[in-house]
Amino acid sequence: MQATRLTARLAELIGAGPLFVRAPGLVGSAQARLSLLHDATVLEVGQAWDRLTAVLVGIGSLQHSPLLQLRGNAVADEELTRLRRLGAVGDICQRFFDEDGVHADAGLGERTIGVSVDQLRSAPRRIAVARGDRKYGAVRGAVRGRWITTLVTDISTARRLLDEP
Repeated sequence: MQATRLTARLAELIGAGPLFVRAPGLVGSAQARLSLLHDATVLEVGQAWDRLTAVLVGIGSLQHSPLLQLRGNAVADEELTRLRRLGAVGDICQRFFDEDGVHADAGLGERTIGVSVDQLRSAPRRIAVARGDRKYGAVRGAVRGRWITTLVTDISTARRLLDEP
C-alpha cells in the first residue's frame, strides 16, 4: 500500500490534515536539498517539522526491502557500504543509527529531504512500527538509542528485546 494513501486515511480517521513532501527523500547534492527546502511546496512541511508533538514511523533495516527496490527508493549500494562501515544497522526517516542508537550519517543527511534528527528526537511521542528477524537489529538500535518512545511489534521481537541484558 502506498504510504501517502495510508497517511491520508489515518489523518481522516483522527481528524487531522496530512502534509506531504512533494520531493524525493534523497537528492543528488546538498545544494539541491537546500534549493528544495526553500521551495514553497516543501517549505510549509519543513516548518511543520519544528512543531511535531507525535510521530508515527517505521524502522528501516540496512537490508534492502524488496518493496523499496521495486520502487527504486532504496539507498544506493555504495552508500550502504559507507553506512555499514560506520556500524549503521537501521534508520528512521532516512536518519541512520548504529546498534547502540548513535546517529551514523555517512554524508546522507546533507542530501536528505526530511525531518532532521533533532526535530525527530524532540517530538515528545515517537511511535514506531517494525517487526521480524530482518529488522531486529534496527529495532534494537532504535530502542537502545531512545529514538522512539513506543514500539508496536510482534511477540517474537518483543520477547527478544526483553530477554537481552
